[in-house]
Amino acid sequence: MALVSIYGTLISLLCHSFYTGVCVYCPSLPFQLAESLVYICEICYVLIITFVKISILFFYLHIFPKRSFRIRCWAMVWFCSASCIAFIAATVFQCYPIAYSWDKTMEGRCVNFNAVSW
Repeated sequence: MALVSIYGTLISLLCHSFYTGVCVYCPSLPFQLAESLVYICEICYVLIITFVKISILFFYLHIFPKRSFRIRCWAMVWFCSASCIAFIAATVFQCYPIAYSWDKTMEGRCVNFNAVSW
C-alpha cells in the first residue's frame, strides 16, 4: 500500500497538460522530466495492481483449504503474473524508439495504448 501512496503522490504532483507542455502544479519542472516520470509511474502502476491482485489470491490460499479452489487460485496467480509481464512489455515498448515516450521532439511513433489495453 505504501507503493500505491507513493504512486498517487507522484501522479498528483506531476499532473501536467499534454497540450501546453507545462506542468500544472510545478511549472519549473522540465516537461521531458515530467514525461519520463509519468512513463516510470505507468510501469509502477502495472506492478502495483498485479501485486494487489496476487496478495488477495495468496490470502485466499491461506484461508480456503479445498484443493480444487487452491488449484484455481494458483492458476489465477500465474495468469496475473503473465498478464503483468505482457502489460509491462506493452508499456515499455509502446513507442518506437522508446525515448519517444518522453521526448516528442525526436522522430518516432507510438501505438494506441488504449486499444492494446482493450
